[in-house]
Amino acid sequence: MTAHRRRWPLVPTLVTLAALPALVGLGAWQLQRAQWKDGLLATYRENAGRPLATPTHRRELEALGFRRVQLVGLACAPRPDRVVAGRDRAGRPGWTALFRCRWPRERPDAGDILVNAGWAPHPQRARKASAPSASAIGVLVPGRGAQPPLLVLEAARAPLAPSAAPTLDIIPNNHRGYALQWFSFAAILAIVYVAYLRRWRQGR
Repeated sequence: MTAHRRRWPLVPTLVTLAALPALVGLGAWQLQRAQWKDGLLATYRENAGRPLATPTHRRELEALGFRRVQLVGLACAPRPDRVVAGRDRAGRPGWTALFRCRWPRERPDAGDILVNAGWAPHPQRARKASAPSASAIGVLVPGRGAQPPLLVLEAARAPLAPSAAPTLDIIPNNHRGYALQWFSFAAILAIVYVAYLRRWRQGR
């Protein structure tokens, strides 16, 4: 065996030593995220059976996901911000009107709230929905990322019908699957490195 083959394969080894802990760490982080998501979903399930809440501060909304709430002091645009695909309470596909509102309008910490004002079979009808009143009751869906919270009204605004109530199915919970992927990548990397090392020792 020549001298350069007797030296340890430095670059592949360094790459493996750097990548392997990172992949395992990402898998462990996803498992932690899965535990956090399980607790969050458990809280949301409990909220669904709790009585009507009447928050007055925006910071209260974080603990009210999927609970019936009454928001007093909404200030909404006169026309829908956008019309998106949705379903009514019977499960029929159609279109829902989303209004962008400010709440609580009388406080300096007011922020955006999206309000699902109801469902229509055609987008043209959904665009004709009237703005939600200053006091609205519905189910609160927490915002994701930069998306503001969503209030799905119990009583639709004319000429719409009530939209389907939100369910926990709309919240993704794929962290364990992601963890398995990262651990699989780590295992594959280890196998490839060991196979490479065996070939290197054989002088290939």
